[in-house]
Amino acid sequence: MKRIAILGSTGSIGRSTLDVIEKNPDRFELLTMAAGSNYDSALEQARRWKPKVLSLASEQDAEKASRQLKAEGLGHIEVVHGQAHRGSAPPKQTAVTHRQ
Repeated sequence: MKRIAILGSTGSIGRSTLDVIEKNPDRFELLTMAAGSNYDSALEQARRWKPKVLSLASEQDAEKASRQLKAEGLGHIEVVHGQAHRGSAPPKQTAVTHRQ
């Protein structure tokens, strides 16, 4: 099973990758999603795909998302913020990125 980190999960390639993961649960495990500043889409994705880690650009959005997910019983999702967390995939994890 491939462990996946998606950098840019709310963009078109990120959303397509999530669809592939959803259709192939025996082949892929989503570990990390980085969603930048698209708070609403990131929160919706975290609810649906339940990653181990959700990264948002701003500290305020990360704190708000953490509180919201905990209130919904999804407190096991670690919510982090900032550029330092981008690309910090654990060993043996596949990262999917898109750069323009």
